[in-house]
Amino acid sequence: MLAEGSKKIKQLCNKLRIPLKSRLTAQIIYSRVYATHQHDNYFLILCCINLACKIAETPFDDKVIFSSDKPNYKEIKEVEKYISIRINHSFNIIPLHFIYLIFTKLICKSYNHSSLDLLDEMHEDERILSIKYFHYESRGFSAGDIVISLFKDEDAKHIAEVLGLSLNYSGLDEIRETILN
Repeated sequence: MLAEGSKKIKQLCNKLRIPLKSRLTAQIIYSRVYATHQHDNYFLILCCINLACKIAETPFDDKVIFSSDKPNYKEIKEVEKYISIRINHSFNIIPLHFIYLIFTKLICKSYNHSSLDLLDEMHEDERILSIKYFHYESRGFSAGDIVISLFKDEDAKHIAEVLGLSLNYSGLDEIRETILN
């Protein structure tokens, strides 16, 4: 169900020309609420997209998202409230893609399309649950560690030095083996 919902979000966002950051935010939110919701799954997907557009400050017409002249705003607000509670009102969501782009600029390298494709795939399947996007989550790997593990060790070391971090190479290897393969 998670993979189907995430792919549906991607499909709808592409169709509606919703920007990447909003789409990824919708997929992240959906991954955290899909298992516990008691609403129609398609409606939940639409509400995740709607809320993600608000979070990412993407201008949109909610009548287009909900494809209706008169969306049921009461029900939309109810589901958005449910989602907000489930994600602990943590709206500062930075998708891996953008961390990756920041790191490539930091070390003056061009980005690798296959790395971005891999990150995209991770947002469409169960691997998204292995990413700690919210501060209250105890399971999974930090977004920064996942992104650093995409780089060769020498580049990862350079990123860590610039940011003043220490690297755990065994942790990077674990991420490479469990999530990136």
